[in-house]
Amino acid sequence: MLGGVLSSLVHSAREQGIAQFPFWAATSFGDWDAFIEIASHWPIQGGTKRLLDAIVDETKAELRLSTPVTAIEDDGSGVTVTTREGERLGARRAVAALPLNALSDVTIAPPVPRSVRTMIEQKQPMKTLKIWARVKGEIEPFAANAPVGKHPINTARTEYRHDGDTSSSASAPTPRRSTVRTARPCSAPCGPSPQTSKWSTPPITTG
Repeated sequence: MLGGVLSSLVHSAREQGIAQFPFWAATSFGDWDAFIEIASHWPIQGGTKRLLDAIVDETKAELRLSTPVTAIEDDGSGVTVTTREGERLGARRAVAALPLNALSDVTIAPPVPRSVRTMIEQKQPMKTLKIWARVKGEIEPFAANAPVGKHPINTARTEYRHDGDTSSSASAPTPRRSTVRTARPCSAPCGPSPQTSKWSTPPITTG
């Protein structure tokens, strides 16, 4: 059972094992209970986009979406950011909040410390697949785990309720691409049959 829970966080228990738990706890100052609350129990009302919209409303900065960056150069007096299209943008400072798997595609000058470079080169250790489904109706909360290697999906749980429906998530431990071929109705207590959407995998998330 512990292996089933672990495989929702890691793609190889042999390579990472239980060390993934302290990794996640470190993001919440070493408090595992705080991480669970932040990640699972206290979502932003209206979704994360509401937070992003509020940040944008408080700034006069120009917002550019779908503008990949290839280089960041700091000469001591300012920062120059180069986009994939070759445009160079200047600023006093730059905050790089890129996914770990995307940092290796960005040239940074001056070079980052060797310890940071090693982390960037190793990329994100989590290669699990996460599947979201919107289930019609408000179903009872549930959480389920399956032993590693016994089922394509090893964890599943309810997440949020919105507009009279329930969103649920599931994790698969394999780094290989999985395809949901069909959504079949299940008997109680699974609730109404889900509707699935086909999403393409963003390149920056896979490295």
